[in-house]
Amino acid sequence: MKKQSGPGSDPASIPAGGPAPLVAPTFQVGEVAGFVIADGNAQYPPDFLFANIGDAERAESLAGRLDEQGEVTSHYQCIVLRTAGHTVLVDTGLGALAEVMGAPAGHLRPALAAAGFTPEDIDTVVLSHAHPDHIGGLVHDNRLAFPNARHVMSATEWAFWTDPDSLARMHEMLSAPARALLPPLRDADAVDLLDREDQIVPGVRLVPAPGHTPGHCVVALESDGERATLLADAVLDDLNFTHPDWVSYVDVDPETTEHTRRRLLDESARDGGRVIAYHMTGIGHVERRGRAYCFVREVAAGGEESWRS
Repeated sequence: MKKQSGPGSDPASIPAGGPAPLVAPTFQVGEVAGFVIADGNAQYPPDFLFANIGDAERAESLAGRLDEQGEVTSHYQCIVLRTAGHTVLVDTGLGALAEVMGAPAGHLRPALAAAGFTPEDIDTVVLSHAHPDHIGGLVHDNRLAFPNARHVMSATEWAFWTDPDSLARMHEMLSAPARALLPPLRDADAVDLLDREDQIVPGVRLVPAPGHTPGHCVVALESDGERATLLADAVLDDLNFTHPDWVSYVDVDPETTEHTRRRLLDESARDGGRVIAYHMTGIGHVERRGRAYCFVREVAAGGEESWRS
């Protein structure tokens, strides 16, 4: 890793093809510049995030991390990727659903503006999966929030979240946002569905990573021999590195969740690529620790320093 001297210190590292952002990239992967855009956070009961372990083990592992209500803070982090000719947004945050949930989130639009981007700048929106905190920002004032963008999603994920039988079996907290927010993409002919791993734009690939949801995907970056993976919800917390078998209440297929998690973490540990997870602050790399892993933070995402692989 090579540390840059500070924000805006290397304008040449920001690819051409649009107005220059107001802030320096949070990270750089070859010619791909990445900006962490904070949407906010939400509080979760510990047994929601870690549903398959006992109360005593869960309490011991979370000692010192719980708020006054006994809940865990989970961060929401969208990513903007600037390539030569493209501005890609990965996930859209909670949007107006934050008001319904009472969560201090849904701040994607002002956070984008603070970074120097407008909704019209975004030409591609990648949806890792269709949980509310990832699709909530798709619509704004009853219109598509990113009017110039193609929206890319797994065909498996789309089918699951638009199937009436699947939706009927879900909790309303999950099904109602999908019913409201996905059809406008179809009606506007603004969604591209991929049925396998594929390139989205040069240097950016959508990679199937099922388990959390049937069509959950991660985003793989590769440019000039450098790599990084945006893990989305393949991991939800630091504890998923040390305990890759711990799964959440909303992991649709726990066994596949663990298998996918181990595959991704093994790959990242082997190739040395950086990783970023939607619900975790920081950018770092993965180290193997026997049958488990360790997330080694190299910089706090959204902090004052920018880093390059």
